[in-house]
Amino acid sequence: MNKNLDPVFLQLERLGSALAQDIDDLTDDEVLAEAQEVYGDPRAVADRTKRVIQEAIDEHGQRRLQAAQSRYREDAQRRRRPKIRDWSVERKNALLEKIWANPGLGSAGLTSAARNEIDLHADPDDLIEDLIDLGVIDEEGEIQR
Repeated sequence: MNKNLDPVFLQLERLGSALAQDIDDLTDDEVLAEAQEVYGDPRAVADRTKRVIQEAIDEHGQRRLQAAQSRYREDAQRRRRPKIRDWSVERKNALLEKIWANPGLGSAGLTSAARNEIDLHADPDDLIEDLIDLGVIDEEGEIQR
């Protein structure tokens, strides 16, 4: 149905236009008098409205700030490079051999889930990252007990 041809719609449109025209014809003093009659002190209502709007703006800004801080921390965490990554290949391999030789930590000492996570043929850096993630060693290469 075309709303422009609907008689009810046309009547509502004319009523809305008439009400808007009546409001437009009021002077500022008349508008303030109406507002005071319905809402009380217009200045107090305006101040409350401003306060509500400002609180909403502040709250939204705080949420955006917190979200930005969280993203920054996550990004900084991802970019943080463990010191062990700067070690020589020989030193990394020696650490890995020490871990595998340790009966409490080597492939027999890690849980089956941890062993499944670690690819022993992977790049030493990847192995070390996995061991850090699993808590076997810290970012300095120290074995955790």
